[in-house]
Amino acid sequence: MHQANLFPVANDPSPVKFSDDLAISSYTSAGVPASKLLLGLPYYGRGWTGVGSTNNGLFQGGTAAQGTWEAGIEDYKVLKNRPGTRFRDTTAGALWLYDGTNWWSYDDPTVIAQKTAYVKQKGLGGVMVWELDGDDGTLTTAVDTGLR
Repeated sequence: MHQANLFPVANDPSPVKFSDDLAISSYTSAGVPASKLLLGLPYYGRGWTGVGSTNNGLFQGGTAAQGTWEAGIEDYKVLKNRPGTRFRDTTAGALWLYDGTNWWSYDDPTVIAQKTAYVKQKGLGGVMVWELDGDDGTLTTAVDTGLR
């Protein structure tokens, strides 16, 4: 499962589906004004190790990968330089990195651009990020560019 996909992921076998759009739609359907909502952007990724190669690691089992601060969590500024192949699901607004055993899901500038376009299109109040020190300035620049 992705860290923070914008829209539902096709063929997701999970019994419960999650997406940014589902969360935002749930609030606006309940009467919360879109202008009062912020979309959260993670400046970190979630990862697993021991992940099989079917679907380039997508929806495969594993255990929490080693992270700098805690198992299964790593900063964007570290992930962007990790070796492996990056795969993009532009329909879901998600990116993942797979090196044959380790699988990481995180946002990069391209995903941030898609999410900030969504924020503007939906008339949301803006974004919030967690956590700023996970960035090297690249993601924050993408947010600034995307929300202009």
